[in-house]
Amino acid sequence: MEMTLISEKIQAGRAKEVKALVQQALDEGIDPNRILNEGLMAGMAVIGERFKNGEAFVPEVLVAARAMNKGAEILKPVLAAAGVKSSGKACIGTVKGDLHDVGKNLVKMMLESKGLEVIDLGTDVPPEKFVEAARDQNCKLVCCSALLTTTMPVMRDVVEAFKAAGLRDKVRIMVGGAPITDAYCKEIGADMYTPDAASCSDGAVELIKEVSAQPEPPAAESQPEDGDARPMTKRDIVLRTLAHKESDVIPYFLDLTDEKLRDMIKFTGDKDFFLHSESYLAQERNESFTDLGDGKFKDMFGVVWDKGAQEGDFGIATGFPLPEANFDNGYQFPEPDEKLIREKCERLVAQKDKFTMYIIGFSLYERLWALHGIPETLMDFIEEPEFIEQALAKIVEYNCKVVDIVAEYPVDCIFFGDDWGQQRGLIMGYPIWKKFIYPCLKKMYDHVKKYGKFVAQHSCGDCVQVFPDLVELGLDIYNTFQPEVYDIVECKRRFGDKLTFFGGISTQCILPFKTPDEVKAEMHRVMDILGKDGGYILAPTHAMPNDIPPENVLAFLDVAKNENPR
Repeated sequence: MEMTLISEKIQAGRAKEVKALVQQALDEGIDPNRILNEGLMAGMAVIGERFKNGEAFVPEVLVAARAMNKGAEILKPVLAAAGVKSSGKACIGTVKGDLHDVGKNLVKMMLESKGLEVIDLGTDVPPEKFVEAARDQNCKLVCCSALLTTTMPVMRDVVEAFKAAGLRDKVRIMVGGAPITDAYCKEIGADMYTPDAASCSDGAVELIKEVSAQPEPPAAESQPEDGDARPMTKRDIVLRTLAHKESDVIPYFLDLTDEKLRDMIKFTGDKDFFLHSESYLAQERNESFTDLGDGKFKDMFGVVWDKGAQEGDFGIATGFPLPEANFDNGYQFPEPDEKLIREKCERLVAQKDKFTMYIIGFSLYERLWALHGIPETLMDFIEEPEFIEQALAKIVEYNCKVVDIVAEYPVDCIFFGDDWGQQRGLIMGYPIWKKFIYPCLKKMYDHVKKYGKFVAQHSCGDCVQVFPDLVELGLDIYNTFQPEVYDIVECKRRFGDKLTFFGGISTQCILPFKTPDEVKAEMHRVMDILGKDGGYILAPTHAMPNDIPPENVLAFLDVAKNENPR
């Protein structure tokens, strides 16, 4: 048997066929090392390289890794009996206070595809547990993951814990996750940062070789029409910016998590702090939760979220109403809560001088993974496309019913939220986005437009690849516009006359870490680029969480309110 056959089946994600082929190869007396290196690892190497180059995406990596693991289940006992050792050992975990694990799990799969033995410590891992695992399991590599800016500092604590234990020279520490940068890696004294799982696996092999070759290195040192005479309201100014006309000021919105708002009220002594921010937008969210106690909340789709200690975050979905790629368990999609929607619309339209937005969050892909699971959803884009299309159609139907109710009120904009982006490119890749997400967006956007409303779309991460599609669909406002992932000069040049960008002041790299003066300087830089000829709403890229110093919130407001004339 040619090992290229196993490699090709790995790349295609054919788990059952890979398992059968590995067993057939063993039965034919083929060296298990050859099966491992030329079959399983070779196939994953191709997928890893394609992923690194933006030619394959998370769904393809997941199904390939699952196929490789099926083959490895057959091969591992044979390799162990033959005395074959792994090429190194690593421990991996999401740091304390952070319960996100999708990125960590993807990195684990890629590390294993390189022949490394990986000890998975799970999520919410304190520094001492990383130290304990490295010492007791003789791990040469420690991989720390974080998705929240509030948990980034724990990575520094991990580095310091290894120094305190006298083990810093005996391990290499890698860090990764959405808010992490190479500069932050260097600042905390870690050894390597990589932007994606494929690069991480390549770097991991090199670091393990490095530390193994030097077992005892020296210890490290520690809009009215033009001419309208009446005074312009905040709503008028937003309408002008949506028409790509410049005004005397750039409209702005102060977005705070509930925890940060409480912090600012305490810091300033102003119980009406948000009201006094004088933001130009008014928003209501299409959400309702039932408090189950112990930090758990059930949403209107029946998903239970464990918020735990993660301030400013939705928390972690626990159990999925659609665990299988079918509807056999009798799950029923909900009907919109008309009474609640009308109450929220009444609150919106009472704010007559502001531009009003009704937010439908988790509007497509995110709603689906909340019901079905993130890895399952990504893999089923490939393996169960009929189920994906049926589920998305149900979600679109629900969203359009919500729009029908909101449209009875003079609300200005429907604001859809759905995260498609990573720090680099789309999570599911453009072909899958175009096949599954684009048609749903068209139905929803067209439904909103027939009522004469504006359409806004939120997605975290790098979505520049779909900007032409969003323009084609008639999108008016794009949020959140993250300067750490976009070339804001080029985006303004290419799309600034078609899209209004909403965001631009980084909650990842600027607001949590810079001084107030540095925050102000960055705001003026962004405003000068994006505010030209309208088409920009000044705002933080996300709701400001509690890791942002109160002084920087006040610096944001000072610029927005007092240093804003153009």
